Amino acid sequence: MVFETVNPSTQKVISTFEETRDLSAILKHLRDGQKEWQKTSIDRRLVCIEKLYLLLEQEKEKLAEIVTKETGKPILQAIEEINDAKDRIAYFLNNAIQHLQDEVLVEDDEFREKIIYEPKGVIGVIAAWSRPYLYAVNVIIPALLSGNAVMYKPSRFSFLSGLKLQELLYDTGIPENAFKTIIGNGDTAKQILDMPLDAYFVKASHRTGKKIQHKLAHRIVPCHMELSGKDAVFVSKHIENLLKAVKQIARAVFKNNGQSCNSVARIYVHHAIYDRFIEEFLAQIETYKVGDPQKKDTFLGPLIHERQIRLLEEHIEDALEKGAVCYTGGKRIDRDGFYFEPTVLGNANHDMFIMKDESLGPVIGIQKVASPHEAIHFMNDTNFGLASSVFSDIKEEADFVLEQINCGTVYWNCCDRKSPRLSWTGRKNSGTNMGMLHLGIRAFVNPKVYQFRRSEYIHQGE
Repeated sequence: MVFETVNPSTQKVISTFEETRDLSAILKHLRDGQKEWQKTSIDRRLVCIEKLYLLLEQEKEKLAEIVTKETGKPILQAIEEINDAKDRIAYFLNNAIQHLQDEVLVEDDEFREKIIYEPKGVIGVIAAWSRPYLYAVNVIIPALLSGNAVMYKPSRFSFLSGLKLQELLYDTGIPENAFKTIIGNGDTAKQILDMPLDAYFVKASHRTGKKIQHKLAHRIVPCHMELSGKDAVFVSKHIENLLKAVKQIARAVFKNNGQSCNSVARIYVHHAIYDRFIEEFLAQIETYKVGDPQKKDTFLGPLIHERQIRLLEEHIEDALEKGAVCYTGGKRIDRDGFYFEPTVLGNANHDMFIMKDESLGPVIGIQKVASPHEAIHFMNDTNFGLASSVFSDIKEEADFVLEQINCGTVYWNCCDRKSPRLSWTGRKNSGTNMGMLHLGIRAFVNPKVYQFRRSEYIHQGE
């Protein structure tokens, strides 16, 4: 089978790819390679990954251009993604040894107890397109540093990035039988899931995640999943610099064309400042240029494909039928490419798809609330649990709200922020992943517990 990559800003084919064949032979190759890669010292592995860090810096502009052409991400945001990926690599370089070395827990006259960390084996990685380098780095780098081999299937919308990453990894000295990029579609992913790999790491929608979980249910195999989000923001009436908050929130809504799992997807504003918030929010959107994602002054580019436009149209139609007000946008832009107007829907409520389901696009619903208690109720009224934010000048109010929100990450006076020093995890339909931090490194190893009794005590017992 031949796959085409279409530039979403022009709808023109930019590359074609042959489907990867004979996955069984590839798995055997990786299985053999993993045994050798495991024997290499952690110092050698670190040297390879440090070279990757340098290559990402050297080829940053070229890599960003690839991301922009195949996904439509505006070029400056694509460069930002490469920089974020470098930050993750720097964290792993500085912390891998600490979290992979043997741990001696008890050492006394009679017993010695320790834990060692062994690689799982061959890891299957099934990735999404929205952050092709950042997600790959979050998973592939700790996997390789831990002594695993990796079978990596990028999204069909980011084959170019997936193959380029393979090229860079090989250039660092990582053996070809320790890493392989697989070209294929959903059927290919099903084949990978049917193979006897030792663990899986998946970045996908929650619907795809459920299908994967069902498919693997008969096997006892680790499967870490980072899935969908429906991130919420509460804007309190106790906020003096509303404009500063608006700028952060608007960027988190529309960055990457609103297509990230951690995009802000619903906003709850205290009724006392609702009108002022809407006014400031609309003014901020007016500053965003929609257009060619390869131009550095563009903030909003195209969506990834035609189906996403149809989904947004359905969500907007549903909201308007149920009483929402469209303050701006609401329709496809009449030009080549999959462009959609930045859209703001006011007077939203939880009978609407826009406040409950994942939309993934430059569309936001905004709902009035009467109190922090009401905000908490609606923020938790979701099947997702990735991240939530509170904007308030009163720490006690922010703490009160955030302590009661059921999600993996909470923010006070910021949003859509990822730190390489913190884990990134979801709850409910947002998945089971525990990425980054030492938890992200330990996810790729199997602990083995050693208990030694000193020989003189054994002799005495005899």
